[in-house]
Amino acid sequence: MIFHKQLTYVLALSIIITLSFFPNFLTAQKTKPQNNLEFSTVENLDNSYIQKEKSRISNTTKLPIALYGIAFQGNKNLSATDVAKSYLSENHSIFGLKNKDLTDLKLHFLRETNAGSVVRFRQYHLGLPVNKAELTVNVDLNNKVQFVMNSYIPSVKLENVIPSISEEDAKQIATDYINPKRYMHDTRVELFIHNENNKSTLTYKIIILAGEPQGEWHVLVNAQNGEIFKVSNELLYYCDHNNPKKSKNESCTSHHKNCSSKKSSPNMAIVDGSGLIFNPDPLSSNQATYGGNFSDNDDATNVDLDNSRFSVVLREIEETNGVYKLSGPWAEVVENDAPSTGLFTQNSPDFNFNRNDQAFEAVNCYYHIDSMMRYINVTLGCDISPLEYTTGVRYDPHGANGADQSFYSPASNELTFGEGCVDDGEDSDVIHHELGHGLHDWVTGGNLSQVDGLSEGCGDYIAQSYNRSLGYWSPSDPAYNWVFIWDGHSDECWPGRVTNYNVGYPGGLTGSIHTNGQIWASCLMNVWDEIGRERMDKIFYEGLGMTNGNSSQNDAANAIYQAALNLNYTSAEITSIHDELSACGYTLPMLPSDPNDAGIEVVVSPSTQQCTATITPVVRLRNYGSNDLTSVDISYNIDGGMNQTFAWTGNISAGSTLDVSLPSTLAFGGTHTFEVSTVSPNGVTDSDPTNDSKSNSFNVVLNGESIDLIIVTDNYGSETTWTIVDGDGNTVSSGGPYGNNTTYSEIICLSEGCYDFTISDSYGDGICCEFGTGSYQIDNLVSGQNYVTGGEFGTSETTNFCINPMCSTDLNLTGNASTSLHNASNSINSDGTISIGKYVIYQAGNFIELNVDFEVESDADFLGEIAPCPTVFAPENEENK
Repeated sequence: MIFHKQLTYVLALSIIITLSFFPNFLTAQKTKPQNNLEFSTVENLDNSYIQKEKSRISNTTKLPIALYGIAFQGNKNLSATDVAKSYLSENHSIFGLKNKDLTDLKLHFLRETNAGSVVRFRQYHLGLPVNKAELTVNVDLNNKVQFVMNSYIPSVKLENVIPSISEEDAKQIATDYINPKRYMHDTRVELFIHNENNKSTLTYKIIILAGEPQGEWHVLVNAQNGEIFKVSNELLYYCDHNNPKKSKNESCTSHHKNCSSKKSSPNMAIVDGSGLIFNPDPLSSNQATYGGNFSDNDDATNVDLDNSRFSVVLREIEETNGVYKLSGPWAEVVENDAPSTGLFTQNSPDFNFNRNDQAFEAVNCYYHIDSMMRYINVTLGCDISPLEYTTGVRYDPHGANGADQSFYSPASNELTFGEGCVDDGEDSDVIHHELGHGLHDWVTGGNLSQVDGLSEGCGDYIAQSYNRSLGYWSPSDPAYNWVFIWDGHSDECWPGRVTNYNVGYPGGLTGSIHTNGQIWASCLMNVWDEIGRERMDKIFYEGLGMTNGNSSQNDAANAIYQAALNLNYTSAEITSIHDELSACGYTLPMLPSDPNDAGIEVVVSPSTQQCTATITPVVRLRNYGSNDLTSVDISYNIDGGMNQTFAWTGNISAGSTLDVSLPSTLAFGGTHTFEVSTVSPNGVTDSDPTNDSKSNSFNVVLNGESIDLIIVTDNYGSETTWTIVDGDGNTVSSGGPYGNNTTYSEIICLSEGCYDFTISDSYGDGICCEFGTGSYQIDNLVSGQNYVTGGEFGTSETTNFCINPMCSTDLNLTGNASTSLHNASNSINSDGTISIGKYVIYQAGNFIELNVDFEVESDADFLGEIAPCPTVFAPENEENK
């Protein structure tokens, strides 16, 4: 499937549905003319369906294509995979599965995140995979099955799966047909069962990645008779004859796929470099329109375009024997297609070029791919990376034989950027759009969908989400909704696309996947405006990960909505997401309407470490129901001991939260578990008990000091981490990474002693002052004493500081504190509370095991000592001796 940047591309839905698991080249450029190599002898399928509130049903098979909001409760002691199997086994007839024991399904891909798990089962017949036949099951964190995509094919019937021709013969048949003049990668051959219109065929699929004729050619060969019955390629360059493109070196090279991890040489080092880039493009950063100095002018530079460059850090690039290469953990330059411009290695870590230099696009692509991959994986925690290799995302900044085309190849998982008109590698929208196809492919385990132009819309959304987040355009500016601002939207290049294409779904669908994709991207950006970039991006990727190769825009909308529910987004956010998606024309289940549903969202305190034996729990109570919450019983204990119950009363509106302080309790020194749950919201049975309970581990450090670590992050908070290590080398506390330009307060309890505080920046530029004004400091919460201050450093900075106990001359006795033993060390008898300063040494019949020595003499002063503090005294008090 090709992902073009123009609106006039036409792709028959039948081709999408009938392809096997590997879609073809995905590009973001111009229209694709007909090619005489492509054909199909397979009849078009009836792809009609019935859309319902919680399902999409095939008109042909009468089986569900998608199910939404299922809420099947699995066994909480099972893994997500076993829960998915249990659900499919119990409901095998619904999906047309042949066997209740699921013997024709194999686990294909498992994705586990903080939004739940996605379990993908591929259909097999007599040991061979069936093309595009999969069951995709979403299981939330409570082991509930919530969302299922189904492309299982019940009609598969084939007795003989032994091919009559060899793999090499099939490869030769396909190669002779395509007749490639140069290869981009090795040819791949797969044997599978192709099933269409109730006809099953043993099939070789030969994937030829060729530079000429350009394309990722999928040739389907009948494995019994050698007949080619389908050839599909969705990549062919388009040249606008009214705007001739630049002529560039068209020499070619051949490269091969390497699925292994990158092997570093003994002399290789990982360093940070620097470079000059456009961010996101020269028009946006100057709020300019295309024309004059802000035009392509055959790749020439000028003072305005040079001044539009930003100096950035090129993170974790390779250095070997003084030679630097644009290759890192998240991005890597490669040479996979003509023109052959090399890998741009040099003897300096400073890659500073202008747009007339070929190296400029290589640097611009590296920065934008690297930054986006870090944002998705580190900041959002979505864990998405290429499937075909374990190095950074591979990209060729100058490919497509110099034409005005860019594309992503699922077979190689690589990106290629063209050079016609504005070089595509100069526009972050093009870079992010093409990377977006890769992200869609990888998050779905190699099974993205182009139904309704879904992946086109996803690529546009990813590009627009980044561009709009930089804040150069206001909603009143036309460019606020433009995609490909620098590369498109001009008479000289091409019209570009928009994200205010609000024609509505499904009535606005056309024959063009690129036009259709604008419906999807526009709707997502409406939600983006409501809940913000990070909140929207998170559910976008998590929801997209629930879809499969047959997913429509409506399915994806439900998946994104389900991701928000799985992640416990606020009621206001859930309502906004539901309202916006529904307003676009997508059909979603009704909003949750459990009338009386309360639960603990998070344990605010105790958390990590406490400096006192007296624990005052604070919990965040959420009203998950539709009724106002006016009362609920909150039950809690420490280490599974006797429950205490607090009868809360008040008023919390639907979807809102309230932090509730519970009566204090005691905990001795050491590690403990705090458990809390809600019972009887509004005096009735809870509608959903799965969200009632939470627990938290914490440590009591008696005779400790509470310190406050305050961190103000710079523009790259995801780079910042820290540790506190005691004198024995034990890490007693740690934190990070963080968000950008945000102040964080970490309350930590430390016992007496000396510690090393180490703050690190993974890119080696500290947190002040080139990319923001970050800082850090550690203060004593009681005395206000400052221990550590800083912010301007390189890779890391370590500071030693010491904690001395705060001593007090105040002796406090409450209740009827009388003594029964005299001149006895560590002995006391009282039904009250005795404390020296802030240190409780005795309470309610329990001796708190501090390092305390004391003695009581009749008719004399009480003498108490907490080593190594000086001895403290209290005046004689006959009533409380």
